[in-house]
Amino acid sequence: MGLDPQASRDLRDRVRELRAQGRTVLLTTHYMEEADQLCDRVAIIDHGRIVALDTPAALKRTIRAEEIVRLDIGVAPDSGRQVLERLSRVGTVARHERTNGTLAVTVHCASARELVPAAFDAARAEGATVQHVEVVPVTLEDVFISLTGRQLRE
Repeated sequence: MGLDPQASRDLRDRVRELRAQGRTVLLTTHYMEEADQLCDRVAIIDHGRIVALDTPAALKRTIRAEEIVRLDIGVAPDSGRQVLERLSRVGTVARHERTNGTLAVTVHCASARELVPAAFDAARAEGATVQHVEVVPVTLEDVFISLTGRQLRE
């Protein structure tokens, strides 16, 4: 059973207080945003092994991208591969998954301003349609996925 929102805020505030006092706090969490906000160093553990240990900023720099673009593209059964090939010319396709005619793609890139128009062009050239675009900064969850090859699940 999880904490109620107020208790969670109180706990985070207490961790910040202890940190400000120079004390060491060992925090275990599955919430990467929480780890990013509260921790000076983060260890990413996969199947009982530490696969990375560094500051949140240094871990995020390992992604080698400034921004991450998540796309949902409506594709015909035979056109997804070509769209992915075109996207890989303007960024690094980190993840893709097809579900019921929708291709969900995560692309790491230097500039979303360049990638998004290219994504629309790639989709249009293959008779596909971009249904959703989301541009987000690199997160610790992206680092976890890149290191382990899978999403964090509770």
